[in-house]
Amino acid sequence: MHGLDTMIKLNKAAEKGENRKIMAGTKKVQGENKELKATIKRMLRAVNKKRIGG
Repeated sequence: MHGLDTMIKLNKAAEKGENRKIMAGTKKVQGENKELKATIKRMLRAVNKKRIGG
């Protein structure tokens, strides 16, 4: 369930619009499934467009 824990942390960071924490999380997740990475990338794009957070 490590991937899920990571996602929860990333979601909390995304809500606050903390891009750097999300990027760090992306590096941590590299060994895990590609679906998770795709989700993180989508979240990052959303944060960048200010859809979530800030």
